[in-house]
Amino acid sequence: MQADFWGVRDCVVRAAEHCVALGSPDWWADMRGTYATAVDAARIVRDAGGMTALIAGRIGWPEADADRGEVAVLPGRPFDVVAVRSGAFWAMPGEEGEVEIRADLVKPLACWAPA
Repeated sequence: MQADFWGVRDCVVRAAEHCVALGSPDWWADMRGTYATAVDAARIVRDAGGMTALIAGRIGWPEADADRGEVAVLPGRPFDVVAVRSGAFWAMPGEEGEVEIRADLVKPLACWAPA
């Protein structure tokens, strides 16, 4: 595991950076660097009411269907993950490297796209 993953390069950070690249404000700026472990991240997600509630409360984009979504919450363990659209895939960073999942093989719990 890489020491600079949580709070620096995790899936929520990646989603926020994707939104910024598409012209949105950085909705995760106040949280960057404030957590450093999976336990810290899980606490933030739990306190927000789950990953979908966490992202929905911050992203500032309308919900979208999975075909149009740029950012999605995908079911995962130990908690759900946030992924960004990469062609026919949903992509997210993992502790050991980039992870891509074919979009047609997973049903997102929620999706958002710029207005």
